Amino acid sequence: MLQDSGIPKQSFISLFKLQVIIWTMIGVNILFVIARTFARYVKLRKLQLEDIMMFLALAFFLSMAGVYLLVLPPLYRVIDVSAGTKPLYPMFFKDAYLIIKGFFATTMLFWATLWAVKVSLLLLFRRLMVGLTHYMRLWWMLLIFTLITFGGCVVSEVLSCEHWFQIDIKGSCNSDRDEYAQKICLFYALAADLITDILSMPRARFYKVRPLTTLSQ
Repeated sequence: MLQDSGIPKQSFISLFKLQVIIWTMIGVNILFVIARTFARYVKLRKLQLEDIMMFLALAFFLSMAGVYLLVLPPLYRVIDVSAGTKPLYPMFFKDAYLIIKGFFATTMLFWATLWAVKVSLLLLFRRLMVGLTHYMRLWWMLLIFTLITFGGCVVSEVLSCEHWFQIDIKGSCNSDRDEYAQKICLFYALAADLITDILSMPRARFYKVRPLTTLSQ
């Protein structure tokens, strides 16, 4: 029932090393946000909307890292059983279902983190366009499009498995329908990420329209 669930059959890095990497990334991200906030506050003496979005992105990232840390031990136990190095244990299927649910949550949180950063950057560069009606219209269009693509990521992930919320009863998400939906979900998310990044690139032109001091207003 779980053989095609997407859970790997062998590990290529030890559990301890992977946990160290995750904790290191947690520390690096926290330090980055603290340093960014301190620099911004020293300059502006107040927090802006883009700073709040960056805090939200950090919260999503920490939640994602927390879920990974939660599912890693059972993931390695399931991998050991799948590889034949350890016998089947009573909690095997419960662990496997927990892993599948955890991967669902981390995917959602990953996209939430990524899109929160996108919105934070959009809010940052918005100041360069204040008073420029044409550019402000484009900015609003890009913001709305970015939010819609995020909604598409969420919907496509939910639809990628017919029994996400009944996984304990129905089994893994490995039907032909689910596999096809998962491919669509993956390609959509990649396309949405790339397209929103590409559409945001022209905002660099606004540096030529407004001085950088506008960002500090």
